[in-house]
Amino acid sequence: MQIGQLNDRIEIEELTEEIDPSGGRTPTWALYGKRWAFIRFSTATEAFRLGQQAVEQLVKFTIHRDTGVTESMRVVFDSVAYSITSVVSAPRGLFTELTAIVKQKT
Repeated sequence: MQIGQLNDRIEIEELTEEIDPSGGRTPTWALYGKRWAFIRFSTATEAFRLGQQAVEQLVKFTIHRDTGVTESMRVVFDSVAYSITSVVSAPRGLFTELTAIVKQKT
């Protein structure tokens, strides 16, 4: 992998709490950061659940090393939110690989 291959712009978001004027807490996604990424679309599966067809797409995002990214975050690419399921960084490597999944009803 070379730095020049990171040619797609993604956003990484983290779940935070927003406090409304009455003091209530609302979970909301906030921008953690924008990163350049190399994207590989992997397997997609279709299933019928509760009478609806659902598609799950597995995607791998490779970014410049970032030890702050966790599985509780999500990636947004091309207006689609992907839940991060795995974060792997080599101990001395230059890159972090994020495995993420998106579930869509069709």
